Amino acid sequence: MLGEKHASYFDFHDSDYFFRDSKDYPNISFTACFDENFYLGNNYNPATNVVCFSTNKTTNGKTENTFHYPAGTNNEKKIFLSNDDKGKCQFILIDATRDISRQLSYFSQYSILSKMARKMHEVMQQAVKNTLTEHFEHIKSTFETVPEYKQFHERLQKAFESNIDGFEHKLEIDLSAYDPNNYFNSLRIIAKEGKNSRSFDEFGTGEQQILLMSFVKAYAETFKGENFILGIEEPESHLHPIAQKWLAKNISSISKSGVQVVVTTHSPEFLDIENLEGFVKVYKEDGITKVKQHTAKTLAESCIQLQADQVKTKEDNILQFYRTKTFYDQLRGFFARKILLVEGETELFALPNYFHNSGYDLIRNGVEIINCKGKAQISRNFRLFKSYDYECFCLFDADKSKKGNKDISGTFNINETDMNHDERTFTVDQNKKYGYFGKDYESYLRNNIDGYSAAENNIDEDKVLKAKILSEQIKDCKPEFVESIAGALSLEKSNDLIEVAADVVEDIPF
Repeated sequence: MLGEKHASYFDFHDSDYFFRDSKDYPNISFTACFDENFYLGNNYNPATNVVCFSTNKTTNGKTENTFHYPAGTNNEKKIFLSNDDKGKCQFILIDATRDISRQLSYFSQYSILSKMARKMHEVMQQAVKNTLTEHFEHIKSTFETVPEYKQFHERLQKAFESNIDGFEHKLEIDLSAYDPNNYFNSLRIIAKEGKNSRSFDEFGTGEQQILLMSFVKAYAETFKGENFILGIEEPESHLHPIAQKWLAKNISSISKSGVQVVVTTHSPEFLDIENLEGFVKVYKEDGITKVKQHTAKTLAESCIQLQADQVKTKEDNILQFYRTKTFYDQLRGFFARKILLVEGETELFALPNYFHNSGYDLIRNGVEIINCKGKAQISRNFRLFKSYDYECFCLFDADKSKKGNKDISGTFNINETDMNHDERTFTVDQNKKYGYFGKDYESYLRNNIDGYSAAENNIDEDKVLKAKILSEQIKDCKPEFVESIAGALSLEKSNDLIEVAADVVEDIPF
């Protein structure tokens, strides 16, 4: 909308139209809402702070692609955007191909290198310009010491003079190592590896985007008040996990230097829970692209509707609350279609085997099992993901010997006296939001799967010994132990295992 190519002349493709249907949905429109008093272009009403663009819009009897006022504010009147208008808010894109050569060249007046050269020329004092002119003239005279260069220069000038005789303007040409209209246009970005110069094409995609990001950051810090947006498409591409983490940190640093950054990502590394207002969930529902975004205020309101403590849940503390209590592996839930929230590693490692035995493919169905690291943390995660309209199911133990039932009982309006605490039972509520084992996960399996106890004794005597005392001392062996049992039982194809697993899995509404 505000890039180097004027939107009025942009060629739209079938894929740009709703459902690829340009006949029934012939109009594409979008709106830019600016901060107050930011945009003050020609013929623009600053009271609205809005610029609209539509294709096939009829204004004054003429149908065209045009900028215009929003509905209700001189809607039939066009807005004329000059290059200066568009330059007030420049968009710099690092796309998936990582082709940065356009931005770090003088290919366009809108490239970041061109913008930098113009700004440098503007701030340069006349005394510095005179000094540079002297130095460049010396460089030119040095070039002329090469006979072939001097000979070519003279012949070029003579040929040009003879060919331009019929034109009104009499011009001369000159071969120069610099542009006298802008001394900084002779600057080039040279990347080096050791002592050797390298072209951008020789750099990896990760290195290329880091180079351009560094340039943008330096520009923003040097010329404060310049406004542009940096867009990065899938910054995690071609980077190993540690490099992703480092890059995410640097993107945060760039945003703090005054550059607005927009990132599209499929990696949890680039999700900053404290910057939750910057989260925009983009998803499809019935073939239609939708978005979901929260402010601190709307998130707090949503959590309160999901039975969070009204006294403790406030706009000014909710982001800090989730930042300190949300772990990296839990952020993976933002990329799932459905989320199964469990107490800990025991269920996290063993449940996939039982889903597999029941013929349910977690990955194909976009299900992420989230380890909440304790029963008391299930409700917190449930409220976060439900606030973003994820389909969630909570799975927990109803054992009375442990703390943590209070928050869950409050979240789901459970009367604990009505809960079935029989260790042989698994109960699912009518609304399919949660399910619980009467005592705990292991007791339920021992009571309902024929051969489970025998498998416990056959896995490994050392592990069995650890399992017998795990509640007092060795809890770290528990996940590995139950996963081994689940794997052994899955190999046996126990009828009881399949039947009991189906009882649990089929009650989970995925």
